Amino acid sequence: MNNKQLADCVEWVAPGFEIVQSIYPDWKFSVEDSIAAQGLHGCLVLGDKIAATHDVLIDFYPF
Repeated sequence: MNNKQLADCVEWVAPGFEIVQSIYPDWKFSVEDSIAAQGLHGCLVLGDKIAATHDVLIDFYPF
């Protein structure tokens, strides 16, 4: 799939910010540790949906 074909599959985009956290010192852990700790996700904040027009997508990833 090329970038044009991929872009044609996207209906909308939104700015986002994710806060991650770790109970492990210096962020040193295994995959199993992460699963046991219920993951690392703390919070996800999404902005307003924006129609994924060619002009919008080109600003994020020129193709």
